Amino acid sequence: MTENAIKSKFEQRSGESIQFFYTEFGNSSINYVIRFWTDVTNQSDVYKTQHSAILAIKEAYNEQNINILFPIRTMDFGKNKFRSEALDIRDPRD
Repeated sequence: MTENAIKSKFEQRSGESIQFFYTEFGNSSINYVIRFWTDVTNQSDVYKTQHSAILAIKEAYNEQNINILFPIRTMDFGKNKFRSEALDIRDPRD
């Protein structure tokens, strides 16, 4: 599905193919890299191409009801979140 999204958006050179590699397990994901051919002349073109590719992939995922989740972390610092607690250490024999 990911490769098809790229194929539909970017015509590949004759003899070249899209390359797809899983790279690692993330905290809540399986990460990958996808390589494909397109004509670019400067760095701005690279960013525009990446932008278009990501949108095409996201659209394909949406059509298949695939959600891209992200971790949610809640941090509770209590009422006085910036106050350092002071410890009163006393000799129990006193």
